[in-house]
Amino acid sequence: MSNGEPDVSAAHHPSRRYEPKGAEPVPIATTVSEDWSRRIWAAQRDTTRTVDGAIYRRIPYGREGRGWFSDAPTCGDCAASRGQLHVPGCDLERCPACRGQMLSCGCFDAPPADDQEPGYV
Repeated sequence: MSNGEPDVSAAHHPSRRYEPKGAEPVPIATTVSEDWSRRIWAAQRDTTRTVDGAIYRRIPYGREGRGWFSDAPTCGDCAASRGQLHVPGCDLERCPACRGQMLSCGCFDAPPADDQEPGYV
């Protein structure tokens, strides 16, 4: 698009892949709104959380470990596809520090605001 926004029109079709310029393809396994597909795409750049000076890599959907994930191809809360990072604030994201529910564990502050650079808490 000419205004600097990524073109997410392909994200509405489950068989297509959304490929922002210069980035890895992001598979979309379900139909989501254009706004939500942008949030999923932005979550892929938000790869870490920091607590007490230690940097932790966020855990992608489907790689949470035993008893945590479902066999569904997408997260039941944020619609991230298997292997994608959850949208910040997702109820089903696992904390990489304590292995509890990231939304309620208290290890990290709130996820970055929409206008804040990804990767910073």
